[in-house]
Parts: sequence; C-alpha cells; structure tokens
Amino acid sequence: MTSYNSFESDDKPEDAGEEEQPDIDVDEMLAQIKQNTGLCMKSILAVLEAEHKYLDSIWGTDDDDSDEEDNA
Repeated sequence: MTSYNSFESDDKPEDAGEEEQPDIDVDEMLAQIKQNTGLCMKSILAVLEAEHKYLDSIWGTDDDDSDEEDNA
C-alpha cells in the first residue's frame, strides 16, 4: 500500500536502503499495554500473536528474519 501522506522530500531514491530503526523495548511496550488496557499478560501476548499471524498471512514473512519462537 502506498502512502501519499509523506512529509519527507523526494530527493532520496526509494531503494537507497532503509534507515536503521531504534530497537523496541518489548518489556516497556507490554507494561504500557497492560497499564492502559488492564489486560493480563497472557491476553496481551495472545492478541499480539494473533496480530502477527494475521499480518504474516497478508504480507508474507521476511526470508531474512527467522522467527526464533517457532524454532523453540
């Protein structure tokens, strides 16, 4: 899907490589979800897993990144 709401200039070619994104603090993310929703950790993880599977079914998976949880 193409976003037409980009605020970046068109000077850079799109295939110039992705900028390095900061690492996500997963523990902090889970704590914030728990605090804001009141859901238990088991429910939060179930929702995130379902979302992950749904998005993979639509967009596919990255061949470069292996899902370490499935290998455990």
